[in-house]
Amino acid sequence: MKFTDLKNRSGYTFYYTDPNQHTPTPANLSSDCVVIQLPLLPSIWNQIVSDLFSLLAYEFTIGLHVPKECNECRHNEGQCPPHGFPEFHCIKDEGIGISARRSNLKLILEVAAAGVGILLILLFYIIRKLLQTILQSNGQESMYQHGCPQSFNCGNLGQIKFPLFDINYPRCGLCKVDCSLPVPKIKLKHQWYEVKKFLNNEAIEVSYKPLGQLIRRNSCEIFNNLTLPSKDSISFTISPSLTLFKCNTSSNNELNLHAQDYFRGNHSFQGCLNHTIYYTYPNPHVQTPNNLPRDCEVIQLPVVPPIRNPNVSDLFSLLSDEFTFGLHVSNECRKCHINGGQCHGEQFHCIMDEKQGTEIFCISILLFLY
Repeated sequence: MKFTDLKNRSGYTFYYTDPNQHTPTPANLSSDCVVIQLPLLPSIWNQIVSDLFSLLAYEFTIGLHVPKECNECRHNEGQCPPHGFPEFHCIKDEGIGISARRSNLKLILEVAAAGVGILLILLFYIIRKLLQTILQSNGQESMYQHGCPQSFNCGNLGQIKFPLFDINYPRCGLCKVDCSLPVPKIKLKHQWYEVKKFLNNEAIEVSYKPLGQLIRRNSCEIFNNLTLPSKDSISFTISPSLTLFKCNTSSNNELNLHAQDYFRGNHSFQGCLNHTIYYTYPNPHVQTPNNLPRDCEVIQLPVVPPIRNPNVSDLFSLLSDEFTFGLHVSNECRKCHINGGQCHGEQFHCIMDEKQGTEIFCISILLFLY
């Protein structure tokens, strides 16, 4: 092959071939020679090949060829060493490894949490079932009436609500009402009263025919007949009413004289054997005295509405068999009802839905365990 030589002042001789011809690096290159590469002009067809500097260029393209090992290193989230390292070595980022381990740990924890959640759900149903079995064996769960409606239809008298309840729902209130009769009745203690009108859920106009019969006969049984129930959950009042003091006159003359002196100025009815009835009329707000004579007791009976020129000395002419019952629910019972419970017993006792209570108890245990 023909070479062209160029001798310069540095003491080196540069050999090169025609740029238009591809010349491989000689295998038997002399030890005093090295191979270098310089950029050329894009087109050198008309250049003078003997003028080396006319062939060279300062603008050119650099091709970047990444080794296969480096590509594999980067694919595995590693880094190739910078140019100049004596040998290739894939550098791993310890942070990436930690992140991967954290991701794996998070996945393991999520799977474990899901497993614990399933176990807690199973434990919830097991505890709930056991508690219900215990309650049923003790007869407590059956005390709660499920499915209590918010109101009851009572025929022409309209809707009634707590503390009233229909006979078909025996534990959904405090006062039983039979709305299946042509004239609905309400039961207080052992006595049934005909309902004339529900003024609201805490006031009822009633009629008590047995009382009317006693009034018409001027019977002294009337002073023993009307008794209102006494419960912690609810109390009752009669309106309009007359407060009377029934005193035993058969035991002791000294006590009789004491009662006569104590009730001096009051009206009295002495038509009953061994008893005297003292009263004032009208007396809308008479309070029971603290120092009431020993053989005297307080009773209340309904009276007719105020009239002109009443015959106050005729006690039975003042009494009536039609009156209004006031129903006064205690604060404890009202709170119990608002919270979904039911009041039962002569003494206040709030019975909650055992199923709901069991679920709340189970959930509390599970949250504590969790």
